[in-house]
Amino acid sequence: MPRISCPIEEALERAAERGEPPAEDKLASEEDDELAAIVHERLAAPQRMQVSLADL
Repeated sequence: MPRISCPIEEALERAAERGEPPAEDKLASEEDDELAAIVHERLAAPQRMQVSLADL
């Protein structure tokens, strides 16, 4: 029975053959850095919220 590989496996095999990562790194913009900082702050100090079922 032939083996069917998924696209991820194929990309990893090509990367191993070529000796380079399967995708190029993208540089984060200044706005991305600001959003990441906000996320890290909020994860470090989470705040509770009250939500009613009617609001959902």
